[in-house]
Amino acid sequence: MHQSMGSIGYIEGYSSLVTQAYALLDSHDEQQRWRQACVQERHDVGTLGESALLRPLLNLNTKLSKPIDFSQFESSHAEQAQTGEWAFTEYNDVIKPSRTRSLSEDPLALRYQVTLHELASVLDIPSSEVQALVDSGAILPTNTTTVLRDQLFDLRPLARLVGQIPGLVQNAGDHCCSCVAVAKGSGLFRRHLTSYGKLLGAALTGQVRAYLDDSRCLSSIHVEEPELLNWLDQQLSMACEQPVAVHRAARALACSDKKIRELARQGALTWAKWSQNGERVDGESLHKLLEQTMIKDMEARQDAESL
Repeated sequence: MHQSMGSIGYIEGYSSLVTQAYALLDSHDEQQRWRQACVQERHDVGTLGESALLRPLLNLNTKLSKPIDFSQFESSHAEQAQTGEWAFTEYNDVIKPSRTRSLSEDPLALRYQVTLHELASVLDIPSSEVQALVDSGAILPTNTTTVLRDQLFDLRPLARLVGQIPGLVQNAGDHCCSCVAVAKGSGLFRRHLTSYGKLLGAALTGQVRAYLDDSRCLSSIHVEEPELLNWLDQQLSMACEQPVAVHRAARALACSDKKIRELARQGALTWAKWSQNGERVDGESLHKLLEQTMIKDMEARQDAESL
């Protein structure tokens, strides 16, 4: 399912399409066969997990008042379900031109196209993190619009990059003794003025050596602690090369905007000498204060562990 529509004009095979649609909604066997067809025909994105393999099914479920429970079909059972052929027919005639422009060069491209929100769902990350992946070059839009919400992405290049990230278990004897798991909601990103999307983009493009656990889920990755700390320090240094907006400084220090102004009055922070877009603090003074805060936090943890 590539695009939902209220109605469509006549297309060849329309009656067969309608019959098949009703059968899909009502028949357990048809649902199982469609699941199997997705697994077989979309195997190129298997490294991204079932959310990518079964994307047409998941998209359909968002439109149904009574969603189909596809989880009832175990993968092993679906692969054995060969009772009749279920044609994986794709109807491109009514798809809007922005989605079909590349089909002359790659007839299967439509099958792997996803929107911003679908991509975020496949990766199990917030939609706000996708821009960082685009900026890193880990994934690029297939259309020309610069409006992120209207961009379309091909899952296949991303699947190949994910497939190149080694598993944690197979490398346990080599480098993973000092690996730490970093999840999408970690406070490390807030304190270093960066994001999980940037770290994931660095991992996918080989700038940071990362590992995936058995689930191959991208909502967390494993990175050797020294390399992670070095990357975080670089991110903080780069962010503080320029004046930092008050709200970002407050988020990094886990305080309110009011507290930032109070710290500036006390001399712990200094205001940027020149700012075009409202209140901003001097990046160097913020960098210094954040480092002091992180050192105090580390000493407090060490004291607590020694008790």
